[in-house]
Order: sequence, then C-alpha cells, then structure tokens
Amino acid sequence: MNKGHKAVLIYSGYNQRAILAFCRVAERNNIPFFIIAKNKEDPIFLTRYAGHVMVIRRTSQLEINEFMSHILGVRNKTGYENFLILPSTEALNRFLLVHREQFEMMGCDIPLVEEDLYKKVSNKYSFGDLCNSHYLKVPAELGMEEIDQFPVVMKPKEYSLESDSFLYPIIVQNKNELSELCKLHTSNKYYLQEFIDGPSYYLLFYFNRNGECVSFSQENLIQQPFGKSIIAAKPASLHKEEIGERFTDLFRQCNFHGLVMVEVRQQNNEYYMIEANPRLWGPSQLFVDCNIPIFESFLTDNGFSLNLPKNDVKSADNRYFWFAGMAQYSRQNDVVFLNYSRSEFVREFQKFLTHDIYLRSDSCPVFYDEFEKLLTLEV
Repeated sequence: MNKGHKAVLIYSGYNQRAILAFCRVAERNNIPFFIIAKNKEDPIFLTRYAGHVMVIRRTSQLEINEFMSHILGVRNKTGYENFLILPSTEALNRFLLVHREQFEMMGCDIPLVEEDLYKKVSNKYSFGDLCNSHYLKVPAELGMEEIDQFPVVMKPKEYSLESDSFLYPIIVQNKNELSELCKLHTSNKYYLQEFIDGPSYYLLFYFNRNGECVSFSQENLIQQPFGKSIIAAKPASLHKEEIGERFTDLFRQCNFHGLVMVEVRQQNNEYYMIEANPRLWGPSQLFVDCNIPIFESFLTDNGFSLNLPKNDVKSADNRYFWFAGMAQYSRQNDVVFLNYSRSEFVREFQKFLTHDIYLRSDSCPVFYDEFEKLLTLEV
C-alpha cells in the first residue's frame, strides 16, 4: 500500500476537454492520477491516458454505494489509500458536497468550500445578489410586464436536474417564445434578465486556503448556440484590470477557496456579471498552454509537491480551439461570433487549428473520431 501518499481521482466522460487539460498538467508534473471512465465508449480510451483507467462505471447515475465501490476498486488496483477527487462538473460537485463526510471517511479530499457558500456562488440568482452587494454590475432583472424589447434571457434560479427545469440560460427572441417557455417551466424556478450584447470574457481564478490567488482571463470569440460550450478563445488582460481586482476582493471577503470562473460581458464600457462556475472549465487548455499555474496551484494547495511554472511571455499568441465543437453546427450556421467576425476567423484559421484541444500527440484519435462522426451526419 502507498499509505500516506495521495493520488488524484478523475471521473471522466463529462467536461472532457477540461479533464484532458488537467491530465496533461498532472502527467507533466509526475502527479499520480487514476481515472474512472463513464463507460466503454468514454473518449478517454482514445487518449494516451487510457492506461490510467482503473474502473468503468456501471451506471451514469450518481449513487453513493457505487462511488464507494469505485474507491475500493482503485485502492485495490493501485495500492493508494488517499485520493483528491477532481471537481470536474457541477453535478459531481454537488453530489460530493452532499456526501462529503462519507467520502472523507474513505480517505478522499473534496477540494470545495462548504455547501452553502458553493451554492451561493454557483446558483445564478444568489451570485447575482452577492455581486450587487459588492456594487458589481449584474444585468437588470425584468418582470413580464416590463419587457418591451427582445431578446431577453431566461435563467434558472438554482441548479437543478428536475424535468421542468433547464441547465443553460435561454435567449428568448420574441413574445411567442417567451409565452411557450413560461408554459413549460415553473415560474418560481426561473427569472428574466436584460440581454447584454457585447464582448464576452472569462475571469479564471484559483484561490488557495490562505487567500493567495492565481488568475487568468480569456476573451471568448466563438460559442456554440444556446449558451453552450466555448469553441474559440484567446488570452486577455482583464484579470489585471480593475474588474478582475474587484472580483478577487469579493471572493476573498467570502473566504472562498478553490477554482472559480466568472463570465462577464462588456457593454457601454461597463462589465456585467453573467454567471460563475466553481469547477473546471472547458477551455482550460488555454491557460495551460500559457503556462498559467492554475492547476499547479490547485495541486500544491491540496498536498502535492511540484514546481510552479513561470508565465509564458508569448502567451498572447496562444489560442483555444475545438474544431469538432464548431463543425457539428456548421450546417445550421448557428455558431455565435462574439465581438469577432467570420472573415477574421478564416484569416486566423491555421493559428486556431494548430491549437486544437484534440489535435495533439496524446489525443489525435479523439480528433479523428469526432471528425468521422461528423461525416456520417445527414446533410
């Protein structure tokens, strides 16, 4: 047994691009990590990290007894007794918080704040209230009778997997759409906000337990429709500006520690908070390529020994790109360009492609697998 030593435990199959970025950092720093695959079709098997898979899940449901069996299975195969569970998705994180005591009794560290604070940050409505209390701008909340122009945004007040709720904000284009959505969803579970049309940024942070912070920011250039995954992004300097400092102060005053992303949009020289996610983020490969030690700080703060990299002075040349995430919507022409044009993208396409998340030596089969699946889609 590797008694007294710890490894990272990764639940794969969801938020896969962020997990891949983390695996690259862990491998580069000789951090032991083991993977629990979603199923036999988990894309992790097409990467260099397939050998780290110790267990394949029997069900995608979050069941505490099965999770306990996962931990025992990894222990028996690896000899490690203690694990840090990677906080990769919202559903997983909330499950870990509910059962935190049981996981800790099994020798697992849960690198998340207490449940109440986690929900205050993660739930869109409560984090909006927190931002308002710190004089940070939030899009105006609208009552049905106040809506005189579209689009508007419908958001869930709290994260939920219930059938009458939804996970993503919905951009509502007209009164008919709004009326139909109101019929589908329980009114006290969502709220309406003005739509902020402007450049989109992610402020990315890791706060360690003594309040020190590593930060980064990116400008989002292309996004999947309906507020889904970011397809293309480039480094930004927003974390060094006043708005970045104000969010840093907010999290420190709340005694927050851990990973957190805040999306802001700029309109009329003002920044508006859109949402926050206290977990891994899909475009994480961008800050990894820029040598920003967010994952390294996360690991050292949770008991692992490694050297923190120095920031890359050429970081502005880096890009984040997910080719298949764009190509799957190309027929519908539905991808959203954010303060960026199709002609600019065409001119820079080669630069983006060289930074594709999957078109790399450790994951090329995933790139080709996604491309082959796209070719089989009906026109």
